[in-house]
Amino acid sequence: MVIGLLINAIEKMKSAYLFLSGISTYYLLLEAIFYWEFSNAHNLVAVGLIMLLLFHLFTENKYLGIAIGVLFFVFNVYMIFALLAEYHQFPNGDPAGTGLLIVGFLAFFSSLLMSILLVYNSSNQSDKSPTRTA
Repeated sequence: MVIGLLINAIEKMKSAYLFLSGISTYYLLLEAIFYWEFSNAHNLVAVGLIMLLLFHLFTENKYLGIAIGVLFFVFNVYMIFALLAEYHQFPNGDPAGTGLLIVGFLAFFSSLLMSILLVYNSSNQSDKSPTRTA
């Protein structure tokens, strides 16, 4: 009975790990779609990000996952600094500035964590490319 409970707990942990390993790609894909939806329809940067994330989602390429994660990480660090610079333009105690800081920090920090998770999951992924023989 105890062994059955342990096996059940291990299976649940494996399914939770598989869910968490893919959630970063899905989150960044939804973020790119959101960016494309609220910018103009001819935004080629957003379309390129969506295509890269979809390609990574279907191929699960290790190096592409690391590159996308680093790209989103750098972008989010830049946006956090831009958010802080924008916040300092508001007068002290302004509720609009505080709201901007809270919502912006939550959005960019969650995206920053997802990009770190994507890099971590991609770097721990085994290389699926076929090996060459000499």
